[in-house]
Amino acid sequence: MTLSRAVRRLLVAIVVETLLVSSLLGLSPIAGRPTPAYAISPQPPTTSIYEYDANWTNLFNQGEAAGARGIPGDIFLDFGRPAYWGNGVYGMIDFGGHFNNMDAIESAATAFSEGMYLKNTTLWGYIDITTNDSCQPGGFCISGYCGVNMSCSDEVSSFTGYGQALGTAVNELQAWMSEPPTYPTYASGGDDAEPGWDAEYNQTAATLRAFTATSSCCAIGDYGSLDGGPCCSNWTAAQQYQVAWGILGDYPGGEIYNSSMAAQWTSLEQWAVANTSYAFQIYTVTTEYPSGYSPTTAWNTLVSDLHGAGGQVSQVGDLIAYATNI
Repeated sequence: MTLSRAVRRLLVAIVVETLLVSSLLGLSPIAGRPTPAYAISPQPPTTSIYEYDANWTNLFNQGEAAGARGIPGDIFLDFGRPAYWGNGVYGMIDFGGHFNNMDAIESAATAFSEGMYLKNTTLWGYIDITTNDSCQPGGFCISGYCGVNMSCSDEVSSFTGYGQALGTAVNELQAWMSEPPTYPTYASGGDDAEPGWDAEYNQTAATLRAFTATSSCCAIGDYGSLDGGPCCSNWTAAQQYQVAWGILGDYPGGEIYNSSMAAQWTSLEQWAVANTSYAFQIYTVTTEYPSGYSPTTAWNTLVSDLHGAGGQVSQVGDLIAYATNI
């Protein structure tokens, strides 16, 4: 893939701005993402979607609705759990139970982007092709739900291969957006990564590392939960940090459904400062309202917790510019 000159210039500007602002605030930089301005209150939330199919018309209509809302930020298009059809064909099982290969998912995300652009030609944001880490070897039941069903059909055997396939799909979506008429939106990946779904951690880490090694343009967001936080999860604090931030090219857009989840993300920030000397930037807040906090309540709770922690952790709260509700 060859990026247009305009996109290359933008990516250089993003990196320069991020390094400058992050160095001034004592934050570690985010790969491939702009540093948002200081935030006093959150933007109105974007609407992210659990997808029940990869139908071109349905996704186009979803994009039109997003364009009509006119809200910038991340839009996570969650096409479901990792799956493998055989003969090198990776994809996802969506929330309607259908297998969609990566080509079909990329086409659906293209349809969303086109619908959004035709409705609103100036709307800036990220269209994220996203997955989750459910139905993986080594998972087990926690807090009343099952992290894995060992009879899962089409289970992925190579999460490195899966991450590469996802990275390629996002690359191709970005390349399409970069062709005239150049869209103001950008492609990204995403993973609803949760320790309760992948107790061994290795499959989630392999997916993220393969994605970031493959994607030449774009970052991948972790919009999952911490399932107990640094002290009390299936993953160690270091593993939680790796999934949220430590793998170059990923960034956190964590779920904040209640006060405990906000406290867990704040604790991980404190762990990062103590163990890496840097806080990390939380780019967006993810909610599932009306199940749990509204986006505004989630944003206010997390920012209040971060400010209460003081130091570098407090500064992170001034940079959470966006929210999304899925």
